[in-house]
Amino acid sequence: MKKIPINNLNEFLDKLQKNCPTEGNLMYFYRGEGVYYKASVSNKPKVFANGRIANEDRILRDAIRLFPDVYTSKMSTFQKLVRMRHYGLAVRLLDISLSPLVALFFACCDSIDAKATEEKEHKEGHVMYTFSNKIHHQLNIMIVTSFAYCPILHI
Repeated sequence: MKKIPINNLNEFLDKLQKNCPTEGNLMYFYRGEGVYYKASVSNKPKVFANGRIANEDRILRDAIRLFPDVYTSKMSTFQKLVRMRHYGLAVRLLDISLSPLVALFFACCDSIDAKATEEKEHKEGHVMYTFSNKIHHQLNIMIVTSFAYCPILHI
């Protein structure tokens, strides 16, 4: 992953404009991570930590069974997973945004602690981005979310 150092908002916006062209059929997705993310868990959904993936289908089915008013049959799998993520369940989704400024907020929100403020030192957070073709975006969501209900077969 290429690191591009940024020191202020104007610099961030300039780099963004150069690295993320807006023409064409591309959609950009951004994720901001502050210094509290350890390298081992950065950029990975909770479900892939501590062997939870082996029980993902059971966790999701139990949540739907226990809270039928929250996870209705009219909701798509993606909508259910988003709501589960909101309530803190371990799912295969990461918090991302279509706004680079939202990602920047999360990268910076914990970067200055009380001690660092006194010493005028700032810790390093980061913003990541990726893109997808707008035409294929819905299909990608359907494929990724459909695997959430598949039990893992150990061979």
